[in-house]
This record gives sequence, structure tokens and C-alpha cells, in this order.
Amino acid sequence: MNCSNCEKVLTDQMEVEYSQWINEFFCSPDCATNRYFNYMESTPLDFDNTLPEGVIVVNGLLDRAAELPDAPAAAVAGSMIGNKDEDDRDVESE
Repeated sequence: MNCSNCEKVLTDQMEVEYSQWINEFFCSPDCATNRYFNYMESTPLDFDNTLPEGVIVVNGLLDRAAELPDAPAAAVAGSMIGNKDEDDRDVESE
């Protein structure tokens, strides 16, 4: 039997991990962690360029745009990453 991440042959001398969720075996906790991150398509957020659709930053905190109460567009835009004014122009942070 081989590790589902790196393909090493599994032995009883390894710290073998088993995932009940995906029914796979791994040669080490690190290999399991790598596989889980790949499986979940987990990546660091790029706060300077692209956030997932529907996610904004309000006063330094991540929030879902759909969960925001109705507010004037300029108030929301001024608190989003990139600090845009109501005409969608970049403005400097305060």
C-alpha cells in the first residue's frame, strides 16, 4: 500500500495517518496535511489583488458582501481593499 500523497510504500515503522473522510492512507502527518490542503484547494488570500467573490474587507475585518446591511455605496467602497472612492478611483489610506 502506498501513501496517497507522495506514493511512498507504507510500513509499520512510519507514523501512518488514515483519513476516514476520503478513505486514504498517508506516510506522515505532513503528507496528510499537504493532501488535505490540495484536496480542499486551500490557498492563501491575496489581499492586495483578488478576494473570492462576495468577500470584502470592512474596517480591517473580512466580511461577506451579502451579509452587509444596506449602506451607501461610498461608505462601503471606502472601507474595501484598495480604498476606492465612489467613482471607483484609488484613494490613499488614512
